[in-house]
Amino acid sequence: MSGETVVYRNEMNLVSLRRFTSTEVDLFFTLCNKLKEQDTRKVIIPFEELKYLSNYYTRSQERFINDLEHVYDKMLNLTYVERNGRSFEKFVLFTSYKVDLDEECLSISVNLDLKHILNSITADFKNRLDIPKTYQMNDITKRVLKPIINELSSIFNNLNINKIKAKKG
Repeated sequence: MSGETVVYRNEMNLVSLRRFTSTEVDLFFTLCNKLKEQDTRKVIIPFEELKYLSNYYTRSQERFINDLEHVYDKMLNLTYVERNGRSFEKFVLFTSYKVDLDEECLSISVNLDLKHILNSITADFKNRLDIPKTYQMNDITKRVLKPIINELSSIFNNLNINKIKAKKG
């Protein structure tokens, strides 16, 4: 995202982004960043700004609109759960999403009850990447890390992932 840092709370790591493409993840975190910065219920983002912030380089307007639709379709399935003792509460993260082709802008709002999750960062690797619990390290290397390297090596020259083994517990 154009050298900007997106900061959010640990709870955001519990949101599964497994079905998102890399373009959709970029758009998603750009939207999260804009919502955090504005501190309002609804944010209007011009297409050009959204493309710039998310490093979106496809020239086709139709493709961009299609990607915006797909990212929100997937965002509608994102839920956040708060558990407390013998009760739990579920929320959708975003409450509205409007793509205006005439004005060339996107209007989006976040659920006010969940605004707090866009403000701090830390991550647990498997949860963050939504890696199945049954995966062993060789599965992670083969099914997660190698595809990441293959996809991003055209963008980042000499891309390498260094695995650091942690002690159990």
